[in-house]
This record gives sequence, structure tokens and C-alpha cells, in this order.
Amino acid sequence: MVNRPQEMSETELEPFRRLILKEFGFSLGAGREESLPVGLRNRMHALKTDSVLGYLQLLERDAEERSRLVEHLTINETYFFRESSYLSLMLNRLIPDLMTGRRGGRIRILSAGCSTGEEPYSIAILLHEHYGPESLKYFEVAGIDIDDSAIRRALRGVYGKHSFRGMDKERLHRYFESVDPGQYRLRDEIRSMVSFQTVNLRTSLYPDFMRDTDILFYRNVSIYFAASVQKEVFMRLAGCLRAGGYLVVSATETLHHNLGVLSLMEMEGLFVYRKLPDITPVDRRVKRRELDISPRPLLKRSPPEKTARKTFAPSFALRREEDVRILFDEALEKVRDHCPDQALFILKGLLEKDPAFIHAHTLVASIRLNMGCLQEARMACDVALSQDAGCLTARLMRGLIAYQAGEQVEALGYFREVLYHDARCWPAHFYLAELMNRMGEKKRALAAYGTALQLIAKGNPGEVGDLYFPLRFHAEQFQAVCRHKLDLLKESER
Repeated sequence: MVNRPQEMSETELEPFRRLILKEFGFSLGAGREESLPVGLRNRMHALKTDSVLGYLQLLERDAEERSRLVEHLTINETYFFRESSYLSLMLNRLIPDLMTGRRGGRIRILSAGCSTGEEPYSIAILLHEHYGPESLKYFEVAGIDIDDSAIRRALRGVYGKHSFRGMDKERLHRYFESVDPGQYRLRDEIRSMVSFQTVNLRTSLYPDFMRDTDILFYRNVSIYFAASVQKEVFMRLAGCLRAGGYLVVSATETLHHNLGVLSLMEMEGLFVYRKLPDITPVDRRVKRRELDISPRPLLKRSPPEKTARKTFAPSFALRREEDVRILFDEALEKVRDHCPDQALFILKGLLEKDPAFIHAHTLVASIRLNMGCLQEARMACDVALSQDAGCLTARLMRGLIAYQAGEQVEALGYFREVLYHDARCWPAHFYLAELMNRMGEKKRALAAYGTALQLIAKGNPGEVGDLYFPLRFHAEQFQAVCRHKLDLLKESER
């Protein structure tokens, strides 16, 4: 009988660390130091060997044994609807944006590092709830993980109570059936929506199905990788995205991946990465001239032409003589209650009573922008600007719309116009910096990030929200991003 292997010295562990780093990119520090010796002891005991050197030689020649060991090094800590705000963003914002103007082809959603499958199955449940059985026609959902045993469990679709701490009981009873005490199997209609495969993100070749992904979830995975591997894997995953596609990481991982490979975008208080069209390099002499978009003086507001106002629809159950400001406040309250459709319904009635109410047009634009309806948002901004060419809110929003649409030069012009008339607008400085960074203008990007950071740190960040109503910016998050971008740019100049 072979005794259980004894404690290993640091000298004995070091070659295993190097092998794991080379093969999988895993860094076994920061609280995970014990996972390696524990995993080694478990595997050596299972193989009935106490030879450290013999097991190391086995690992070097046997890929299957390396896979068995790695199962002991990863923590499959996941559950259904984890960080659900990102899943809601996917359903309510990212998917509608991707569907706009799309001509055929299913939207491809990939969960990288899916562990036992709770994340891709959560995505499938949401799609089924929203689009019904037809969701199979519109979407492809896939999950990949390095742990083959986790993938096998995902394919079985059987879960214990621990996996449901983020799910309400109604969904549990609707989509799962009890198979054993405390064990539930996912119904076939959801399991059939998701495919799974074992993939090592460090390997040289990714499977074909990972190409042209529209939405890629890569959450709570990079924590296992060494810093150099984090960058390598992120760049390779970014290469899997279709133009216009999104890459979603967890909130704690956002800044680690802000490498300039993808564009960081803030949506409804969350940050996601997007693959915008590449900027074609041009001769720097021409480039500087093209980038020198001189801000034009804003026109003075002309009195709006008198038009016959339509009567307010009786279905609103509002008296004709009520002030439009009351309607506007009601619409704003609906926005704050996360009821954008109701807010738009009220604003439609308001604008029938008073088509020249500028704030109503900008609020419509803001709602449409948050919904990902860029064309409708652009139209609302243009109406506001036709009535008041000096409306900086509408100009800033036009810049954000152009930025999200990948129209860099147009966005640049709008941001510079805003700053020409109000140098305190740190969101315009921030997005100007983002554009300069993507265009390779590092010195200008440094200056713009620095200015944005100073403006956020000085005074009340909410002042910008008041000045550029109804846009809302999360100053603290942008502040952290500015610091991170400045560090990266300064490091690249050394």
C-alpha cells in the first residue's frame, strides 16, 4: 500500500509551477498557493505513487493527466444569474443594438470559462423568456472551459441547491425538475439551446465556432492567469469578436483589460468593451490636419416658428390646461423607475402640446441612447439642435452617438465643440481622450485624460449631470478608468 504523499518543499513545487504556467497560463499566487500542493497530493495518491519526479515526468508527456491535475487547481464557484445586472444589460441593450440593421444570421453568444454551465444556461433562460421557442432561430449560445469534468457536468445539466442562490423559485420550478433530494435537472428545451466544449484559452488554436462572436462573456476567469497571460488571452478573445461585438468582464476585472485593444464603453452604470472598426492609418502630416477640427461658434437661438399645436391625446387622462412641466417631471420619474417605454409615451404627448420643449427632446434622445436605438437618439438630438443650436446637451449626446456608432471623426468634432463652449465638461474630455488614444495620439490622449481626472476630482461630480441634463455619468468609475489609462500611457512612453 502506498502512503499519502508528504508535504512538498518549495524546490519540489517550482517545476510544477513552471509547467502549469507554460501549459495553462495559471499563476498560483494570491490566496491560491495551497491549490497546487493539494492537487498534486490528490493525484499522486490516486495514481498510487509517492515519486515527485516520476509524477512530474508523467505530466510532461501526458496531456490527459495534465487536464486531470488542472481540475484541482480551478475553483468552479458559479451560480445561476450571477452578477445579473450584466445579463440584463445583454438582454435590454446589447442584443437590441446588435439586431438593429442586421441582415440575417444568428447572434452568437459565448461564455468563456463557463465552469459547470450556470452562466450560459442563465443566458439561454433569459433568451427563452424574451423570445420564446423561436430563440433558437435568432441565437447561438456556447460555453467553453478548460476543466473537462466541469464541461461534463454542464452537459448533464443537474445542479444542487448551491447553484440556485441567485435564482427565484418561480424560475427554478419552471425550468428545472427534481431528480433527487436537493438535485434538479434543467429541462431539455433550455439544454438544447447551449453547446459546450473543453477549450484551453492558452492554446495556439481556438475552435472555429469561437470566430465572429457577437457577445463574449469572460467573467471571473482572468484571475487565474499571470499578468502577461491575461493580456495575451484578452487580445486573442478580442480577435474572436465580430466588428461591433461586445466583450463583458466582471466589474472587478474591468481595469485589468483596459489595454486599448477594445473600446471601453459605459452603459447604464456598467462598463463593457466593444470592438469598433479599426482606424485606417494615414500619413501623419495629413492626419494632424484632419484631426484639427476647429470648433464652430454656436448659433444663437432663433425663435421657433409658430405651428398649430395638436391636441393632447385623451388616453393620457390629463387635463388640457396642465403645464407641460408636470408631464416632463412625470416622464423623468418613469426614467428613474426604469420604465423607459412609459416615459417615451408621456413625452410623446408632451411634445404634441409643446413641440419646442427642448428638454423633452433631449430626454427622448437620452432614453433612446440608453436603449441602444442610435438612429432614434440622433433624430431627437437633431430636432433639439434645430430649435436651439446652442444646446450643449444635444451636442454632447451627438458625440456619444457617433462614438458608439464607430464614427470617430464626427464624434471628435462634437466633443471639441462642447469643450470650446464649456471646458468643464469632463465626459467630453474623457471621450476625446479615448478617441485620441485609439488614433495613436498618445500625448493628446494623456492631456485629455489628465484634464478629465482633474475636473472629476475638483468640486461636485454631479454638477456635470446637472449641466448636461438628462445625461448621467458615474464619476467615480470614470475617475478610476482615467487613472488606469494614464498609468498605461506613461508606462508605454518609458
